[in-house]
Amino acid sequence: MGKNVNVVLPEWINATALNESAFTKLVDACNSIQKKHEDYQATYYFLFSMVYQAKNKFPSEFKSEWIGLERTYREEEESEAYLDFIFFSYKLFRYRALHETEIGRWIYKGDMAWNTSKGIGIQCNAGQLIGQLLDETGGDSIYIYETDGYFDYKTKKFVGKGGTITWEKAGLKKDETFAQLFGYKVDLRKMDFRADTVQLTTPYFKTPVLGSMKDRMEEVEEQGGKMPYFTSFDSRLRIQNLLPDIDFDGGFSLQGSDFVGIGVNGVPALLQFNYQNKPLFEISTALVNVQNELILSRNCKVKMKYPNGDSLIHSQCMMQFKPEDGMLLLFAEKKG
Repeated sequence: MGKNVNVVLPEWINATALNESAFTKLVDACNSIQKKHEDYQATYYFLFSMVYQAKNKFPSEFKSEWIGLERTYREEEESEAYLDFIFFSYKLFRYRALHETEIGRWIYKGDMAWNTSKGIGIQCNAGQLIGQLLDETGGDSIYIYETDGYFDYKTKKFVGKGGTITWEKAGLKKDETFAQLFGYKVDLRKMDFRADTVQLTTPYFKTPVLGSMKDRMEEVEEQGGKMPYFTSFDSRLRIQNLLPDIDFDGGFSLQGSDFVGIGVNGVPALLQFNYQNKPLFEISTALVNVQNELILSRNCKVKMKYPNGDSLIHSQCMMQFKPEDGMLLLFAEKKG
């Protein structure tokens, strides 16, 4: 607040060269707010809404429509509703924020236009929807590129259309791993994003894969899942040589940068370890994490296949495989 009053406001007044008429109207509006609502905080947010809409070069039409909306709220709404609206306006003009909570904000960088056909709303076109924590480090932000949508001021919901989410924050190249969105909805009061249907492009598969996804403004979700998090609809995706001499068949999840094989509807994922182009071990599991340094399944079934057609089965164990040294470790479940 101090910087706004001591630095930003004088700079704006000098830069805009307010004439006497414009200055008088600004003072009259501030006095009107104070008289009607008796809230210096509301007056402050109004004043700096005016400052930042000019400083951040919002279009004249957008500013003019806002002036009408502000006046209506000022004259017709109760003080609490007016304070909510003018606080929203301040964050909108300062940060391009559609909504802000105590820990994060959602902003839109693109074209915006007021839409009052069904209450107060903002039509957003050809831009980025960004969710970021208030520390503004940006490392764990949610970025939805090239998306359109409609923001409803009353419900704090954003109904989006199209767009792309990359896995850059997980360390993967943006032009190799990304999800294309169709229609989606975001509750901007929350710090996460979910989409029922997306199309994932990844080097693991030759063609895009359909599935659902979620993302959060934190790197790791409370339940332990890394972000972004994609899960395929198809339970039988096949990859030959996922790693050298290892084939995969099952459901697929991309959790951060981790490839995770998953069983779907009781049907396990399969990993097949080959030796001299012949199956040697088959691992059946509901969940297997595959990385270049380590393959891990904490609960799996293992079948060792002999050349004569016989097999040896261990129905429940933990499996670790280190590709670097080719060592496969099996740990029997402890009982008693």
